[in-house]
Amino acid sequence: MHSEICLLSQDSELHLELSELLRAEGIAISLVGAAEQALRRLRNSSTLLLLIDDDLQDRTGNDVLKQVRSSPEFDRNCVALYSRRANEIDRVLAFEFGADNYFIKPMPARELALRLSALLRHAPKKHVAVTELRAGALFLNLQTHEAYLGDEFLDLTALEFRLLSFLMSRSGVVHDRQTLLQEVWRWGDNEESQGVSRTVDTHVKRLRQKLKNCGSLIETVRGVGYRFSSQALISDTSVSDSPQTRHAVVTEGAY
Repeated sequence: MHSEICLLSQDSELHLELSELLRAEGIAISLVGAAEQALRRLRNSSTLLLLIDDDLQDRTGNDVLKQVRSSPEFDRNCVALYSRRANEIDRVLAFEFGADNYFIKPMPARELALRLSALLRHAPKKHVAVTELRAGALFLNLQTHEAYLGDEFLDLTALEFRLLSFLMSRSGVVHDRQTLLQEVWRWGDNEESQGVSRTVDTHVKRLRQKLKNCGSLIETVRGVGYRFSSQALISDTSVSDSPQTRHAVVTEGAY
C-alpha cells in the first residue's frame, strides 16, 4: 500500500488512529516530524496530500505552508492545516497562504479521516495537460508559473496566479464567488466560507490593476460573478520558444 498522505506532526497517537481508520479505504498515511522530511516525501514519492499539525515545536503551520507553496514543484499537492486556531482571520490567512483545507482541533479522528479521504479524492494528479495560456498580450506559462504582459514580467502572488489561470482556462464561463472560493481558494461548501466571499472582489480588483490594459479581460457579470473574456484564447500543450519562456523567474501557483 503506497502512502498517499503525509502527516507532519509530533503526535504519534494521532498518526496511529488515522492509520487504522484510513487503512480500511486502502489509504496509507506516513508520519514525519520535520518540515524538510515532509518536503522530501512530497518530492520523492506518490504522496498527494500533506496534513500539517500546527502544534509543531519549532515552526508554525503557516511557516511550513508558505515554504511548500513557494516552490512550484509542489503546486499539484494538496496541503491542509490541523490547528487549534479557530478565529476567522487564522483560517483566512491559511487559505491566503495556499491551504486547500483547514481543520480545527479537536476533531474526532474518524471525522478527520473522512475529511482527508474526501480531500484526497479531489486531489489533482501530478501532471500538467496545458502548459501555456495566451490572450492578446497576456501570457501564462503553467509549468514555470510565469505571467507576462508583452515582455513585462507580472509579479503575481500564488493566489493571483491561480485565480488568473483558473479564469483563463475556462474563458467565457461565468463563476460565482462561492465557486471561486471552492475551486481557487479550495474552500469547502460549508460555514467556514460564509461571510468572507468579498475577498474574491478584493483579489479580482488587485489582479485587474496588475494586468493594466488587459484587466478588462476579467469581466464582471452583475449579480452573478466573474468570467474571462471569451475572445480568442490560445492554449498550448508544449512550451514554445517565445522570449517569455526563456526567463528564469518563478512565481508559485496552481489551478
